[in-house]
Amino acid sequence: MTNLDNQKRAPTHTDHFLVPLLRKVVVSGAADIRRRSLLGVATLAVLAFAAAAKCEPASPAPPNVVAPLDANPQVIRWFCSTISQTWKETIVTNITSAHSAATNLLALDATKKYQTMDGFGGCFNELGWQALLALDVSKRESALKELFDRSGANLTLGRVPIGANDFSLEWYSLDETVDDYEMRDFSIERDRHELLPFIKAAMKYQPKLGVWGVPWSPPAWMKDNLHYKGGQMKQSPPILAAYALYFSKYVRAYRAEGIHVYAIMPQNEPNYNNNIY
Repeated sequence: MTNLDNQKRAPTHTDHFLVPLLRKVVVSGAADIRRRSLLGVATLAVLAFAAAAKCEPASPAPPNVVAPLDANPQVIRWFCSTISQTWKETIVTNITSAHSAATNLLALDATKKYQTMDGFGGCFNELGWQALLALDVSKRESALKELFDRSGANLTLGRVPIGANDFSLEWYSLDETVDDYEMRDFSIERDRHELLPFIKAAMKYQPKLGVWGVPWSPPAWMKDNLHYKGGQMKQSPPILAAYALYFSKYVRAYRAEGIHVYAIMPQNEPNYNNNIY
């Protein structure tokens, strides 16, 4: 595999994900549902890395965080890590009760059943595992238990990047050998150092965990600009056939590791490309 940047990539800031999630999702219903919802959001927050030099509130400051109905927490603890600062705690105090929020209310009625949900989850990535490895074993196991155990958030699905995503330590794909249409050099060896240990650590608490794999970019040689940033994927039949084989080998390789591949998506955020990937 070839690193096209020659430098480790900076992590991406997460305020755009975490703050709107806390602000807009208001849950009412059974006490257990409220507790698990807050637990899942809070625990996902501690795995965040930010690109900024310091862990600071977003600017401009976000609107008030809305708490679940009747939960009424006084503060929310938010943990952030950067390259220079790990597990820095920030206290969020501008919390509004759901009773005063007239909009953006999602009410759950446990007495009515409609479609079946396959599950809920987050995204496995290299920086998330690095954040967990910075903890001592007991704290790391506690975080994993809160995320994946039935006594915690009980997450049952997880998105996994096929190759690098914007929370990887650096750019890579699973086969950067130019014109390797038969995928002779396909390998998940890199994943054995970060992603697979992360997934298997989660499976300790959620043995039936399902993952869905998705690439942020095809191998660079499959694109017209020969780079993971921007560009378009070549549409020639040999390239498309090679990419299909790429996916097939991924599924087989992960299943050989004991991972349940729940689904495959051909492209992350296909309608969004700002030249990050």
